[in-house]
Amino acid sequence: MKEKIDFNDLLVNIKSTRNVNEVKRKLEREQRIEEKQKKRLENKKEKRKLPFDDNEEAIELEIAVEEQKRNRLNKRVLDAPLHRQALQRIEGKLAYRQAKNELREWQPIVDELRVAEQIHFPQDEFLDNPLKIQSAEERAKTFTPRTELEQKIMEVLGKSKSNIKNDEEFSQAEKEILKAMDVKEAKQKCEEMRKMRALMSFHSAKLKRQSKIKSKQFHRIKKRQKRRDLIKEVETLIVKDPKKAAEKVDELEKDRAFERATLKHRGTNKWTKQIRKFASRNPELRKVIGEQLQLGKSLKGHHGAENNSSDESEEEEIDENIKNKEETKQQKMVSAAAEKVSNLNNSSKEMLNLNVSSENPFYRSALQNIKRERKIAEKRKQQKGLEEIKEENKKGEKKEKEPEFLDLNVKKIIQIPQELMNETGETEDAQYAFLAEAYEEDDVLGNEFIKRKQRVEEEEKPKKGNSRYELMRGWGSWTGPGISEENEKERMERILGKELIPKKKNKQRKDAQRKGLIIRECVSESIQKLQPKDVPFPFTRIQDFEAFVQQPLGREWNTPIAHNQLIQPTIHTKAGRIIRPLDKKLKEQKKDFLETIDE
Repeated sequence: MKEKIDFNDLLVNIKSTRNVNEVKRKLEREQRIEEKQKKRLENKKEKRKLPFDDNEEAIELEIAVEEQKRNRLNKRVLDAPLHRQALQRIEGKLAYRQAKNELREWQPIVDELRVAEQIHFPQDEFLDNPLKIQSAEERAKTFTPRTELEQKIMEVLGKSKSNIKNDEEFSQAEKEILKAMDVKEAKQKCEEMRKMRALMSFHSAKLKRQSKIKSKQFHRIKKRQKRRDLIKEVETLIVKDPKKAAEKVDELEKDRAFERATLKHRGTNKWTKQIRKFASRNPELRKVIGEQLQLGKSLKGHHGAENNSSDESEEEEIDENIKNKEETKQQKMVSAAAEKVSNLNNSSKEMLNLNVSSENPFYRSALQNIKRERKIAEKRKQQKGLEEIKEENKKGEKKEKEPEFLDLNVKKIIQIPQELMNETGETEDAQYAFLAEAYEEDDVLGNEFIKRKQRVEEEEKPKKGNSRYELMRGWGSWTGPGISEENEKERMERILGKELIPKKKNKQRKDAQRKGLIIRECVSESIQKLQPKDVPFPFTRIQDFEAFVQQPLGREWNTPIAHNQLIQPTIHTKAGRIIRPLDKKLKEQKKDFLETIDE
């Protein structure tokens, strides 16, 4: 049987609709406690059998005191609150444990990145399918215009009726035209439009294919075809309208003159230098530079100077140009030889006027040895000159691939007489001997070395005034008659110590008695900064690190594949991509991707 609860008590204790059941339980407990107390009172009365009512009041007081004692024993005293620093320390430890558990999941990824030879950024490419390449449609869907120009273009394209969607065959404007026509006319118009689109696609594919062609012969034929078309156009204009033909020729001449005057086709021009700064980022500027350079090549090229021409007129012009070049080369060589001979004759006359006699005993023996060496050297020079002329002729033949039309006879070239050569050699030897005697005592290299050694000694000398003894000297000391320097020195030794007081005698340098040697006693700090104190990560042994540093990096000592692997950068980034922090999705996606590869 459930006990009855007083309704008034229930209403007083209820504070919200949520705690109705709790209030009921509380009231039930209180009723049970009251009933137990009544039973205890009755039991005590029966035991004591007190006839008077006063005894009942005393018993009730005793029972109340016992209950109070019991309640005090059941109640717990609150602990004193911890100090603020102790609380912060405990909270910090708990936060550290929580952060450590969260970061422990990322430890394998961090270790992998530290050990990796090369890191690629951004790493969130794994969130999308890395093997999938976005199509133009997908790119267009995700594209959002940012700049003013892009926004204006999007507005124009959005409003225009000539846009073709991927699902539909015709645009809205074309549909309106077809609705206004008859059935037959509409069919004809559709066929014409299909043909035009097919032709446009074929033409674009052809242009793409031609742009990838790198054959010189193809481009040469193309240029020739353009030139012929231009000539035909001018010829037709001469027949139909001579005024327009004259205007066309004037325009071509003006374009050539303007281009040659501005020299925009050159790579060293100021205009091209300024554009090259931004050409690496902008592909359109690269195209402009390429077009200008091609234009320059076409303008610089002589008319009819191309090889492998099909027309006879072009071949004749090429032969004439080659012959002219050969004749100019030979004329230059002959004129240079004649100038040398004239110069030698003039110098020999001047030397003879000096009347320097080779019979002077002062330098007779020296001249004989020098004469022999001069003669041998001159013979070698003559042989080398002949060999060089032959080599130049051979090179000209290889470059132009044309048969020789001029046989060069070396014997018919004007040569210097041997007597004149001997006289000039003797005078030069005499001057050389005079100079050797004049500068015999001067040792230029030795003087430079001595100056350098003195400079090093001055740099490494201990500077005055930097020591503590020099800075503190005179402070707190007596001056005047009767005070000697020895007493002053003893006093400073007591204050500072013997080690800090500098000695008057300078140490003798190690290279003082060695004339041809410089020993640097002061260690340079610049080298110490570059020297590592410990073995850097990821190396564990000194031998491995030294072997890695000593490994050559040039193409001459390694294969191309090994060279490319050695010079790879440690961090590889993509231009214009945002490098975001690591994400949990990336970790999960990477695991799934690796599992699919393993399968």
